[in-house]
Amino acid sequence: MSDKRKRKLEKKIKNLKEKEQLELKKTIKHKCVFLFCGKKFKAMYYQTIKCKYCGKINRTKGLSSSSVGRKLIKNKKKLEKRLEKTRIKNHE
Repeated sequence: MSDKRKRKLEKKIKNLKEKEQLELKKTIKHKCVFLFCGKKFKAMYYQTIKCKYCGKINRTKGLSSSSVGRKLIKNKKKLEKRLEKTRIKNHE
């Protein structure tokens, strides 16, 4: 495998790592957990926050964050595995 391709894969892995960090920091529209309110407001993932409409305390779950993170990690692992294979091939 050429050096160019190897560099490309390494760059992809680096980008995925950066993307992962961004995803975790990103704010989401979170729905108030209390049925009578149910309004949406912006909150960070995994943050305890008071709903500005009804004043109740919510804990944002950040489910989308974890699924996004999982997908990124999976892609990163795939890329790393491919890189490892190429290293072995080149070594022989």
